[in-house]
Amino acid sequence: MRPLLRSLSLLLCTLCVWSTTLWSQIDTERVMTIGRNAIGFKDYVVAIEHFNQVIEVSPTMADPYYYRAFAKLMLGDYAGAERDATLCLERNPFLSRAYMVRGAARHNLQHYAEAATDYAQALKITPDDFYLSFNLAGSLYGAEQYERADSAARALTQRHPKEARGYFLAAEIALRRQDTVAAEGRIAEGLAIDSLSAAPYRMLSTIAYLRGDYEGALRYHDKSIEQEPGQASDYINRGLTRYKLKEYRGAMEDYNQALLLTPHDAVARHNRALLRIEVGDLQGAREDLLEVVRLQPTNLTAHFNLALVQTQTGQYREAIETLDYILGRRPEFLSGYYQRSEVKRLLGDAAGADRDYWFAYKLERGQVKAPKPTIADSTASSVASEELYALDHHAELQSASSDATPSSITTGGNSLRGSIQEQATSSEACPAYELTY
Repeated sequence: MRPLLRSLSLLLCTLCVWSTTLWSQIDTERVMTIGRNAIGFKDYVVAIEHFNQVIEVSPTMADPYYYRAFAKLMLGDYAGAERDATLCLERNPFLSRAYMVRGAARHNLQHYAEAATDYAQALKITPDDFYLSFNLAGSLYGAEQYERADSAARALTQRHPKEARGYFLAAEIALRRQDTVAAEGRIAEGLAIDSLSAAPYRMLSTIAYLRGDYEGALRYHDKSIEQEPGQASDYINRGLTRYKLKEYRGAMEDYNQALLLTPHDAVARHNRALLRIEVGDLQGAREDLLEVVRLQPTNLTAHFNLALVQTQTGQYREAIETLDYILGRRPEFLSGYYQRSEVKRLLGDAAGADRDYWFAYKLERGQVKAPKPTIADSTASSVASEELYALDHHAELQSASSDATPSSITTGGNSLRGSIQEQATSSEACPAYELTY
């Protein structure tokens, strides 16, 4: 009897273990479904919570890492998305969408070369995916590998000839390579498919601007704003073009509109300040410049323009404080000493004015060396040289890179903006992604 009881007990234990395991598997599938549905409703935090549960129970599965990576990507946690996509690929190296998500995460982290490797690997698995081909060309463009980017863009348009975005990206790359003829050809091909996109008109405005055809540039700016009226950088660039045409009222309206859209845009505010100086609104210029230096405390161009306005409005001590800051950061900047000398003379400090003047005179001729900075500076030397160039061209409403080139195309949230302080940011963002279940 006892052996029979022991056998029955063993059988019951086995059945309990088997039923518990089966329940766990069924529960895992249910939780995965809930997580995927949460992603479908864009409730990414809830989705991550459910995938965490699955990973804890079944850490060898690839899919929950992929979906969690996707959710993190949508939340802007690019480093977390990259880690999870890597964990997914360690479990399943043939999942194309995981390479795409990791590529997108690396793309947004500006690790463009690594992103390109991921996109290329994904294309080996799914060669007909438009977004993969598009992002491959875009990441090579971001990595400044323009020849490879051009080849990728050509392959993109050949494989997807009905996608206008491919032609516009190819035009962007051609424009960066300074091949305006090729850019115009690509734009024309794209516009034949889609004439309602703002991007090609932005590029055409850049081409016209570079050729000195400001009237043509203005017409293209009008078209891009008509198609996409909420982009502040379009108004900044149109304001710059109107400035070139001496349409100061229109330029002012554009900067005002840009600041309505993005109140804390230092580029628009700085350009508006310079325009106000030109039309004699010194008080308005002072207010704008004070806001710029608040937003960008290390923007020496804005500081110097502020010192000039403070001098012209009789705020001599404030001007000296501003110049002290500039020279503390950049003690080799000659114009700073000459300007401070002038302000000191206006204050009646003849001895101080003479000291500044003759020190600058000797520094300019190599008879003395510039002292070391007295204010800590975290910028690299290349940035410092750009700042000094901008300071030497402080009165000009143009780019710090000397030719005031406005941006060409804006395919994502970031944009290059033509102005007195051209910002070197990425102009090629990843597109939206779609899940397939």
